[in-house]
Amino acid sequence: MMSQTFTELKLEFPITLSDKRAAKAFADQQVTPEKKQQVYLNVLAVKTVSNYLHCLGIANSPEAGDSWDMVMQTLADTADLEVDNWGTLECRPVLPHAQVCIVPEEVWEECQGYVAVQFNHELPEKITQGTFIGFLEKVTATEVPLEQFQPMEVILEKLPTFNQLTHWFKQVFGEGWHSWESLLTLEQKELAFAFRSPLTQEMPKKDQVKRGKFIEFSPQGERISLLVGIESIDEQEMDISVEIFPRGTKKTLPQKLQMLILDDAGDSVMNAEARSTERLEFKFSGEVGEQFAVRLVLGDSIITEHFVI
Repeated sequence: MMSQTFTELKLEFPITLSDKRAAKAFADQQVTPEKKQQVYLNVLAVKTVSNYLHCLGIANSPEAGDSWDMVMQTLADTADLEVDNWGTLECRPVLPHAQVCIVPEEVWEECQGYVAVQFNHELPEKITQGTFIGFLEKVTATEVPLEQFQPMEVILEKLPTFNQLTHWFKQVFGEGWHSWESLLTLEQKELAFAFRSPLTQEMPKKDQVKRGKFIEFSPQGERISLLVGIESIDEQEMDISVEIFPRGTKKTLPQKLQMLILDDAGDSVMNAEARSTERLEFKFSGEVGEQFAVRLVLGDSIITEHFVI
């Protein structure tokens, strides 16, 4: 029964020719056949996980890790991937028909977790596909049975999910982001008596996209609306607006609610605090590819939304 369930959870991902060329270029710098294969598989595992995360909108940097350093490739058995605003993920390659994943003791520390990627062929030139076996947060042995890995959904719950703002112009939105019209409709349904909602005060321009999300703080039970707008200045630069409003019958935001804008390093570059305030708003510009986050803090409750322009 366990093997059947394990098989059903496998996630397959294609290997690109460009990734194989990159892996070969690194492997060719090594001397022994064993080290060539090790480096080739490690680089390929890192790129496979990197491509998968990029498809999910999760920013990462393969070149920032030891696995992209030719000296470290020679000295260590490393397959690390730097995930932006999160930490290091070790991407361990698994050969076909193997029942265990090899995790060297040298990579047990300073790592947020491990992903096992099983390739569909032992010969490097014939590898066309990687299968994600799963994720583990900690390991305590060099040989880890594959059935011990948890489903990939586990790591997705831990990783920061980025909202791709330029995709909004193509009408592609993440879960929970409502259109302007539906946000107004949902807001009006919550009103116990009639008054002018802040959401009706300013409609978006024709060349601007605005999406809203309902936020609830636990355990306080306070609820607000988060509204994010994007407007193109030119092909590379965008104007961004971030606003928060009270929801339902409340006319002001919760007392001492903080809104912060964080840069790609996680540092606060803008911040404001509500004090009998109807709404808080920030406006700024950014270039395509830049990252930022909106952090909302109420007491011990912290909610963060990550964005890439």
